[in-house]
Amino acid sequence: DIAEHLTTLYLKHCERGNRCLYEGSTPPGVFRNSWNGAMYCNSELAMEKYNEIHTCDRGYDDNRNQ
Repeated sequence: DIAEHLTTLYLKHCERGNRCLYEGSTPPGVFRNSWNGAMYCNSELAMEKYNEIHTCDRGYDDNRNQ
């Protein structure tokens, strides 16, 4: 179950002039799970100006198909 694991998101400052303040993701392929046929997942996060946070979780099989 994806909710049973903890992981680290590595964030960096966005370049000047971008809408985001920070953005980052989990390291590719290290967050193993078995949710809905996926073998691992990646999580992405962007902290944007004006108090917005955007997240995206993507699951992949062993052949890197989403």
